[in-house]
Amino acid sequence: MGKGGFSIWAYYQGLGAGAALLCGGPLCLFYPMWFLGPYAIGVGLLVLLLEYPPAWLPRMLGVAYANYLVRGILYLLLSPACYLQAANLNGGMFLTTTGITYMVAHFQGEKYSPPRPHRFGGGRGPRVNAVSAGSGAGVARAPQTKV
Repeated sequence: MGKGGFSIWAYYQGLGAGAALLCGGPLCLFYPMWFLGPYAIGVGLLVLLLEYPPAWLPRMLGVAYANYLVRGILYLLLSPACYLQAANLNGGMFLTTTGITYMVAHFQGEKYSPPRPHRFGGGRGPRVNAVSAGSGAGVARAPQTKV
């Protein structure tokens, strides 16, 4: 099997793990080991923060954020406590598979690449007007003459 999009799979699994832990965490407050509820909520928020980061987080964490092996090991270390309550079981399994998938992505040689910034109307890119946009699209136009 060639190099594939394991990091993409792990990204979506991480979003699912964070959501499942955020849903199961409040339910754990009604079980005898209630202290796992705040743990699950904290882990869910951490996972969502790592998977769907604000702009400052990748710059602040640097290599620790971009290395898939570090992220996979972190998820595998955080997941065992989630197996102790029924409400967190789904989130714990999600977190374990996310960690394994990130480790597979690392060993397949996938690298983190930061997203490119969007350049909507206010960007510093080249200005495009209707005439130049039409000519680039294969639309023939008459030559312009100076008056």
